[in-house]
Amino acid sequence: MAVKKMTITLEDNLVREIDDFSKVLGFKKSELIANAVEFYLDYIDIEMAVKRAEEYEKGKSKGYSIEEAKKMLNIT
Repeated sequence: MAVKKMTITLEDNLVREIDDFSKVLGFKKSELIANAVEFYLDYIDIEMAVKRAEEYEKGKSKGYSIEEAKKMLNIT
C-alpha cells in the first residue's frame, strides 16, 4: 500500500493523549493516528449507509436493479 505523508494540526490535549496511548500500547504515533482515522471512517461509512437507507425508505432516493446498474456503468 502506498503511504503519503501529511501534516495535521491538533489541540494540545489530543497530542498528549496520542503520546500517552502510543507509549502504553507500543505503537508509533502515526500508526495510532492511522488506525483511529480508519476506525472512524468505517463508522462514518455505516452512518452514510443508514442515512441512504432511510432516504430510500422515505422515497427520497431511487433504487436500481442489477440490470439497470450494469447498463448505467456500461458493464456487460
